[in-house]
Amino acid sequence: MIFQIRTLRKIIAFLNEYKIPFAVIGGIANAERGRMRATEAADLKVLIQGRTISEFRNLAESRFKPYRRPWLGKAESGLIVSVEVEPGMVVDMLAAVFPYEELAIRRAEIIIIDGVPLPICTAEDLIITKPSQTAARIG
Repeated sequence: MIFQIRTLRKIIAFLNEYKIPFAVIGGIANAERGRMRATEAADLKVLIQGRTISEFRNLAESRFKPYRRPWLGKAESGLIVSVEVEPGMVVDMLAAVFPYEELAIRRAEIIIIDGVPLPICTAEDLIITKPSQTAARIG
């Protein structure tokens, strides 16, 4: 199943409602930066300023169904908030913890995909965020 744009609309509305800056990273950003690939989840880097990760998780999970990857067990990262926005449509929100991640969010370029303006991280920031995204998923 390929990720649906209507799911992005819902998560963007949620993040905008709570004034949470974010940037699209991962497969969707890769596709916009020139390397097409199907993706089943959206990856967002979020700046949860003024909230703890637990507060942000509770906020997100009060709106959307929590999504857990049971095969990860204890290796599931506390810095990633995964929610199922629609059946089968998962959004992974990775908390920005380093200064360069906040800069990546601020430098994101607005690209319109199917009528939806999305802040897509720059190609340079995509290269930098990929190793940290992978490390966060591992634990």
